[in-house]
Amino acid sequence: MARDVPVGLPWREAVHRVGAELRQAFKSRRDGARVYAGTFAVSRNVLRVADALARAFGEAGVAPEDAAIAGMQVMHYVLGFVIEEQALPTDPAQVEQLKAAFIEAVEHDYPGLRAARDGLLQPDFDARFAAGLDLLLDGVQARLDADGRETRR
Repeated sequence: MARDVPVGLPWREAVHRVGAELRQAFKSRRDGARVYAGTFAVSRNVLRVADALARAFGEAGVAPEDAAIAGMQVMHYVLGFVIEEQALPTDPAQVEQLKAAFIEAVEHDYPGLRAARDGLLQPDFDARFAAGLDLLLDGVQARLDADGRETRR
């Protein structure tokens, strides 16, 4: 992971690329994200991924400490996303039962979730992953804009 991030790649693309590679690595093993969760692995692989993310944020104009924190938050997002993704049943009938239970549960008592249910039940996990990561990156961009920093690349 994060071995071949081209120099000069726009920061958002770099973060998406590294995030996608990390997601695939966790998904490559049964319960891969769950096994990794709760560890504080200081290995070359983990440090390389964290460094690639910190560099991408740094190239955007984020201060070094905030860039490292933002990189770790991306790693935590990927970890949590994959834990949930891998926890879902693979049997289509069970998936439909969960969807029906969710729809019934939010129909009357949870209007915020009811209004968003189609997006929350989106079966395209690649699109859901990218959208969630974009929300995180939009927050970094907003912080840069609020601080009056010009975004690089």
